[in-house]
Amino acid sequence: MPFSNKLKNLRLENNLTQEQLARKLDTTRRTYIYYETGKKYPSEDLLNRIANYFNVEKSFLMDEQDELIANAQPQEGFGNKLRELRLQNDFSQEMLSRKLGIATRTVLMYEKGKSHPSIEMLNRIADLFKVSVSFLLDEQNDVQVQEIKHGKTKADYLVKEISSMFAGGELSEAEKDSIMEAVQEAYWAAKKQNK
Repeated sequence: MPFSNKLKNLRLENNLTQEQLARKLDTTRRTYIYYETGKKYPSEDLLNRIANYFNVEKSFLMDEQDELIANAQPQEGFGNKLRELRLQNDFSQEMLSRKLGIATRTVLMYEKGKSHPSIEMLNRIADLFKVSVSFLLDEQNDVQVQEIKHGKTKADYLVKEISSMFAGGELSEAEKDSIMEAVQEAYWAAKKQNK
């Protein structure tokens, strides 16, 4: 269960209004609402105050996904990932902005790395493209994406070269079968190695 739901449940179990709890935590109601709706995460200090007030462990409040989002900000690679995902899905910036309910300029700013999405928006982007928030935030995935692209480029080249050999009529059927068997063996060996 996400932090926002846990916070709301604790508040309701203790018969507190948002205003009352905000005052007890020394914050504004408006800021508190952001925490309860999942639009923001509290600072480490406020998280400790919440845990102390409700007499619960901080680890109870924040699950792994919450901690990842709370402690990470999109890096430079986020804009590139968003652009790649948008292009892979044949979305224009305008189409993506409509799907996310934001201005086209905001999408442009995300892609250029000049603005970063809120937690809520990160979740909406992840849901839209069926990827995890950690994928969007994790710089290491950029390397994996580049490796996949590089592998695809090599595979496309290999297919083109093999197709040329087949189309040229220079190989006998037995030779063509041998090549295909070798390619299939290489494919299955690589697949087994990558498990």
